Amino acid sequence: GGGGGGGATGRERENAAAEALLATREACFAYAPYSHSPAGLALTTSSGGVYAGRSVESAAYNPSMSPLHVALVAATCGERYSEDGGGGGGG
Repeated sequence: GGGGGGGATGRERENAAAEALLATREACFAYAPYSHSPAGLALTTSSGGVYAGRSVESAAYNPSMSPLHVALVAATCGERYSEDGGGGGGG
């Protein structure tokens, strides 16, 4: 956060590490039986909301959802990530 081109603060590095861990967790729960390429994503809003998404494939391919789609749907619906069952994309 903030301008000036300085390095990340300790808090920003902690947040980035937490987001990376969450994205990895989401990838572990992804459903990718066709591509065998599971993916996960974590988004943090400026207000601090964290929304997670994972890949969800369909045999028809076109209806498949990328992690970004899942996280954006979760953010739109207001489903924040929780330790109880994951974020967007079910749990």
